[in-house]
Amino acid sequence: MKICLGYPSLDDPRGFHQVGQNRQAQVFSAPAFIYPYIPAMAATLLKRAGHEILWLDGPAEGLTWAQQLQQLETFQPDLLAWEVKTPSVIGTWGKVDAVKQALPRCATVLMGDHVTALPQESLDRCAVDIALTGGDYDFGLVEIAKRLSAGESVRGVFHQPTTGDLKTLPVVDRQLTKWRLYGYERGSGNYKYLPGTHSMAGGRDCWWRHDGGCTFCSWTNTFKNWRVGTVDQFMAEVESCASLGIRELFDDTGTFPIGAWLQDCCERLIKFNEGKRHGRCRVTIGCNMRPGALKQSEWNLLGRAGFRFILFGLESANHETLVRINKGQKEHDMETSARMAKGAGLEPHVTCMVGYPWESKEGAARTIRFTQELFARGWIDTLQATICIPYPGTALYRQCVEHGWLKYPPGDWNQWDMSKPVMTPGDNMSDDEVLAMTRGIYKSFVTPRFLVRKLISVRSRDDLKFLARGARLLWGHLTDFSGRRPQVAVH
Repeated sequence: MKICLGYPSLDDPRGFHQVGQNRQAQVFSAPAFIYPYIPAMAATLLKRAGHEILWLDGPAEGLTWAQQLQQLETFQPDLLAWEVKTPSVIGTWGKVDAVKQALPRCATVLMGDHVTALPQESLDRCAVDIALTGGDYDFGLVEIAKRLSAGESVRGVFHQPTTGDLKTLPVVDRQLTKWRLYGYERGSGNYKYLPGTHSMAGGRDCWWRHDGGCTFCSWTNTFKNWRVGTVDQFMAEVESCASLGIRELFDDTGTFPIGAWLQDCCERLIKFNEGKRHGRCRVTIGCNMRPGALKQSEWNLLGRAGFRFILFGLESANHETLVRINKGQKEHDMETSARMAKGAGLEPHVTCMVGYPWESKEGAARTIRFTQELFARGWIDTLQATICIPYPGTALYRQCVEHGWLKYPPGDWNQWDMSKPVMTPGDNMSDDEVLAMTRGIYKSFVTPRFLVRKLISVRSRDDLKFLARGARLLWGHLTDFSGRRPQVAVH
């Protein structure tokens, strides 16, 4: 079969949809694209099964929809698969209809956490043939292609349970999936040493699944259980990246494996990187980690192994909020873990959110003050602020429906683009107040002391370029939360 995978060019006046490798969906004013590991693994597996593959990521390739459709008509795929998120799903429906009109014999698939939550919606709203549910899109697409190749009719909802054996997966084919589109300045802001790339070789997705996991995370809907790959597989990914000239790898496993797995991984990385720390080693590593998960000795081991970027989910500095979102951590865990990670020579990054329905203005301000304190003490290097969005399929979304917290009716998914709150904020805060608090978190670290410390820390051209990219990203995020984004109507 001829199979096309990727993302449609939406020609959206709001900007660039963050879809691949995003648990939180946002639309950026500036172009930014993260290497989408699971769809890329699907392309790898389908090629190994003997299919002809076209990787066509319209937005990342800078194509208009007309240009992308022309390429599809030239390739004449038998199967087309696109991943969507909540704020991109309405625009994608129209593109599916255009494909079916131009290529009526092409079977179309939509997949992702939104489709998993509401599969029938897409089947009703556009001409898509298959709504693929569950997080293992790679295993699912292989099975769909197998059935279609055998002459079976596959239509409607196709559920792929997250029981696939990760230990059977090969190294992803980054050449096939055009990794360079995502490896440089328009790629992830997580990379200091370009080119960079993403993986999920550690596992799927997060080992914190107590009572269903974090209530706001859209991937609790697609990955119901924790599975871990092998250290051999992770090292094979690292070695493959080195052979391609990739300098930094961010493993986007929801929370990186710990314990004996982490010990073995670090020991092997130390040998691979010849004991050199990040920036001097063969491949620098980044990962997600839960506050409170590691001891100082383990942080030190990560530092020796070539790790650099450590992403922590702070989410809030308020105990009530941490409990209500089922985060499974205490307020002091973030402070302690950031201090230990920084002491090991790593560069911690924190994510936090505002706009919770139960959180007061003072509660949101407490989070801003806490991030200021972390920066003032030099314990974190970067941060990300977002508005909390209740995605369909999450426990938070169900709570919103139950308590009447939604400001917009379900189905008006263009409003879920994170340009404003879709939940009624606490203390009856206005949209402008929530946006101002989001910008306030980004501005919290821009102090003379921080700027001087950053300038003093510059040791190489990579450091200087990273600092410049960070300044551009900061300006872009302030623009994203300015409240001046074009609005798109429901279709």
